[in-house]
Amino acid sequence: MRKTIAYFLFACSFIVPCYAQKKSRFEAFLRELNQSTIDKRERLVNQYLVRAKTTPIVEGKNKVHFVWLGKADTVKVEGDLQKSWAVAAVLQKIDCGEKDFFHISYDIPSTALIEYGFIVDGKQTLDLLNPGVTQGFDFGDRNTFSMPDFVESPYLKPRYGINKGTVVQWTFKTSHELFTNQPISIYRPHDYSNDKTYPVLYVLDGTSSLYNRPYLNVINNLIYDKKIEPIVIVFVGYNDRWNDYVEKSKEFGQWLSDEMVPFIEKNFNVESTAVKRAIIGASASGHAAIVTALRHPDVFGNVASQGGGAGGYPGLNPFANAALDDYLTKKDKFPLRHLYTEVGVFDLEFPQQKIIFSEGVTQFNERLNKEGIRYVFKQVNGGHSSKLWDQTLDDILIMFFGTGVKNPQ
Repeated sequence: MRKTIAYFLFACSFIVPCYAQKKSRFEAFLRELNQSTIDKRERLVNQYLVRAKTTPIVEGKNKVHFVWLGKADTVKVEGDLQKSWAVAAVLQKIDCGEKDFFHISYDIPSTALIEYGFIVDGKQTLDLLNPGVTQGFDFGDRNTFSMPDFVESPYLKPRYGINKGTVVQWTFKTSHELFTNQPISIYRPHDYSNDKTYPVLYVLDGTSSLYNRPYLNVINNLIYDKKIEPIVIVFVGYNDRWNDYVEKSKEFGQWLSDEMVPFIEKNFNVESTAVKRAIIGASASGHAAIVTALRHPDVFGNVASQGGGAGGYPGLNPFANAALDDYLTKKDKFPLRHLYTEVGVFDLEFPQQKIIFSEGVTQFNERLNKEGIRYVFKQVNGGHSSKLWDQTLDDILIMFFGTGVKNPQ
């Protein structure tokens, strides 16, 4: 019997500017500003921004106001809310004399985690009144903020005074012409012993995942709290990301299964069964993870794809769907233990190609439903963001390697 678990943090598939909503303090401020003489406006704006302390200005549970003060002809905001960075929105301008005040407002989910940036007279810039800055996945620095009901995972930050695992680095040499000299890093849990074997997680986008995401914090904290059993992690790098994870994803999965997995099992004490192996990726590497697990369910019994990796990129669905066709011939003998997909409400869009990531994942999930394949799907209130993907790492790892302990001592 098919059982599909769907989590919707907020039933929201669109955003609209909130000018027509109930009057707010911000709107009252705008009225006062517009009714004032030009020579008084800059002082009023400065006083308002001092009281606000940071920007953007979040009002109530769902309203957010993007603002900018300075001399410019046009100011735009781009980010998750603007079709996932595809179409920048123009801020309204109020003449304040030597400077101008720009603003635009939105209603968004109360649990949202959002990234954005400004374009001032054609030049990209950060919101200098917002201390929240993060490096976007595959992009430059971006501003970030969260809405009032957003709750950060408690496992992301490092803890002091707890036992932690260690990482060793290797260069995996292979004769395969597409995947030669792959950088890999192997995490071994505290008290790693040659007298036992450990479940193993293969993390794609390995170098960036190791150094730019809080994987080690999450793993160390979960193991310490006995939420998951001690595991070994293989952070797998890449030579050409698009080639490895998309165009040659079938070949990549074959190479990973035929060469990397035996190498790890020869050199580290890891389990040799599919139910104790897992693979995870995000964005393009999430696609590669899905393709690999579907084509090799006898090798990887658990798979997680974050950020639309199950479908949505131009040309991506054919690879995933072909892998699913292959899995249908094997699933009775090698059923996947866990299949997890995740996409943001404001995930990537390509308007010119008429591609929306969330729609691609929905189409893929519909195929899973039709074929009676058990899976877990989570739609989260954010965009195409590693900071957002970090929030669900604990849930995914507990799903794969959980101990069932609720209140560890």
